[in-house]
Formats: sequence, structure tokens, C-alpha cells
Amino acid sequence: MALADGYTVQEICHVLNASDRSIRRWSRLYDELGDVVPLPNPNQGRPRFLKPLQVHSLAEKIQECPEMYLDELRDWLALEHDVAIPISTLDQNIREAGLSHKLLRRRAIERDEIARAACKDERTIYHHYGRAFQGQTPTISAKFIRGDRYSILPAISVNGYLTVRIIPGSVNAAQFFEFIVEDVLPRMSRYPLDNSVLIMDNCAIHKTWAL
Repeated sequence: MALADGYTVQEICHVLNASDRSIRRWSRLYDELGDVVPLPNPNQGRPRFLKPLQVHSLAEKIQECPEMYLDELRDWLALEHDVAIPISTLDQNIREAGLSHKLLRRRAIERDEIARAACKDERTIYHHYGRAFQGQTPTISAKFIRGDRYSILPAISVNGYLTVRIIPGSVNAAQFFEFIVEDVLPRMSRYPLDNSVLIMDNCAIHKTWAL
């Protein structure tokens, strides 16, 4: 250090524009640690991982998509801000920003013409919880009206599918019986040839007197 080279404390203060107290503290640290930077205080909390602008951007993203999981938010931060952050630390940063985990409120997207026009995801909602600031409720637009539903009746052998029938809605016992008689039995053989044994599970529609 400059003190070891013969400079006085006053001369060093003048050159560095620092106080006498700072120079003496740096000198003491250098003598004890070999560096003027003190060791971290073990009683001091961990430094904030995200910068203020990143926290602000994260809060805006959560307000836009409150249903996102922590791993999804972590991936978004990595792509948008080039930040790799552990999920536990991310959760802590979110809580410190004033966002808490709450039950999601679903708003029918069918009632919102603008949201319906902008919606490109036809899936129904599967998230139950989201995040929002204190006093606010996380809300997401979701599809409540289901589309057409179909049931698939397959007959499978050790060599692959024998036949498949697709029926709108649910399948009842009469429809299943018709499938067996019209589609499956014509493709079966006499015992002990291939496809000569028919195995069904314990489903209620399989238990008709005819079968």
C-alpha cells in the first residue's frame, strides 16, 4: 500500500479524496485480510437475485398470465432477460414483490368478443391457482363451452388393431354390442387360430346378457 511506500495518511487522503477514517480502515483491513474489501457479514441476508427492472418486468408478466407456474416463469426469465435463477429464489423474489399465491377466478372467454378473437389456445383451463398483488384476485379468461366429444372403440390383437369405431358422445351397452357383432366378430377366427379369444374388461356396458 501507499503507506508502506512512505506516503502519509494526509497525502493519501488528498489523492484519493477520501477521509482519514476510511484510509485507516482500509489499512487495517489490508493488514488483516490482504485486501481492502471486508468479508461478507454472516448476519446479512442474501442479496436480491433479480434487478429492480427485472422484478418489474416479472410482475407485469404475472399480471398478464397469473396462472404461470414457477418453472414457466423461470424459463421466461431465462429467455427474455438471460437470467438463470433457482425456483426457490424466484419464489422468494415474487413474494418480496408483494405477489401471493391465490385461487384463480375464471372469466368465460365466450363473453368477451375481443379475448375470444385473440384466443389461439383451444384448451380448457387446468390451472387452479395464480398470483396477484395483495387485495387483487388473479383472473384468467377460460373456455367454458366444450366442443364435440367422441368415444373410440378399438379392438386390439397382439399384432395390432383389428378394427376401430368412433362414436359421437358416450358409448352405451347397445352401441358396444353392435360394435362387437358388426366390427369385431367378423374379424375373429375359430379356436385355436389367431384372434379366436375375445377378452373384455369389467366395464358396465360390457355386461349385457347377449355378451
